[in-house]
Amino acid sequence: MAQEIVNIGTGELTGDGETLRTAFEKINANFDHLFEITSTEEDLSSQYTPSDPIYWKDPPPVTIHEAVDRLARFMFEQHNKQAKGYG
Repeated sequence: MAQEIVNIGTGELTGDGETLRTAFEKINANFDHLFEITSTEEDLSSQYTPSDPIYWKDPPPVTIHEAVDRLARFMFEQHNKQAKGYG
């Protein structure tokens, strides 16, 4: 399933964005897809092999939980490097 993007419009009270009902239908569909993947512990290693091992540091993640955890740690490390002036 492709990600459903909610049209938030050009500004507050402009009336050119999604209705609340349509927006939440898309949000629910996105979460349903995430829960479907995580509940079956889908094997990610068969679908994605990183071309740059700096992100995953071999071996690649096996579950969506592991992939999200590694990505969060990577982002946290990058943020700390920038905050200290290293990046």
